[in-house]
Amino acid sequence: MALDLYSKAIEALPTEPAFYTNRRLNKICQYLLGAAVYTAIEKFEDAIKDCDRALEINAGFVKAYFRKAVALREKLDNLSAMESLKKALELEPSNEEFIKLFEETKKEYEEDNSIPVDHPERQRFEKLLVWLKEGGSIFDKLKIRYYTADYRGVHAARDIKKGETILLIPKE
Repeated sequence: MALDLYSKAIEALPTEPAFYTNRRLNKICQYLLGAAVYTAIEKFEDAIKDCDRALEINAGFVKAYFRKAVALREKLDNLSAMESLKKALELEPSNEEFIKLFEETKKEYEEDNSIPVDHPERQRFEKLLVWLKEGGSIFDKLKIRYYTADYRGVHAARDIKKGETILLIPKE
């Protein structure tokens, strides 16, 4: 399997940053890079860690910033994704792919944060999300959005395969 080969390559040459960004990718990277081998991995934390490791070795490795941003978006962390994309754009300011993803991420972030944080309904909604997370709920395939004081939505954050759990709320 390709993942095993990348791991062996890292063991053999641990200072090569490219190995860290190619080893653990999520399915979006298949679209961005044509790496069909990683279509079903969805190990976003591992992808982020490998990108961080690559950046420790070479802070100018632009692919790592971009792939980190993609993984952060998959985790629905658009603010951190924008920060990573800003660094990528500092290195390659005319890269159309980076610009497009930054604009998409920024738009989504602004939509998610269009209601002031101190709005009572927004605070109530945020408390619900905290309650779900702290209570051990699992909903990583869902994006729960707060559009306006009167309108909220639940959307699939990623493809959902038959038989997958999309929402788990523990009894306790």
